[in-house]
Amino acid sequence: IYFEPDAAELTPIATAIISTLMRQIDQCRSAGGELLGINIAAYPDRDARGRIARAEAQARASVVREALIEAGAPARTIRTERRTPDTPEGRVMQRRVQIVARLH
Repeated sequence: IYFEPDAAELTPIATAIISTLMRQIDQCRSAGGELLGINIAAYPDRDARGRIARAEAQARASVVREALIEAGAPARTIRTERRTPDTPEGRVMQRRVQIVARLH
């Protein structure tokens, strides 16, 4: 899920992505699967510095976490982490939150 610079609001596309993910999780659970966890990795804008970058990444992760909970994800299964844009992956794709659902 991508964010505008200096923003932590979900776009309609981001909301649709979260809804689609939750439908897929529900389908898996209906077929006997189990949700083991949801990991949220927040990547800051590489142009932001220090505390500002950390605060932006945390705010974005929190917004996504709350949207997942509102869509039906159990809060206890959600973990968040902040990633640095200093990795090759982070430099190419900044200002985003990556969601990974672990299912069994």
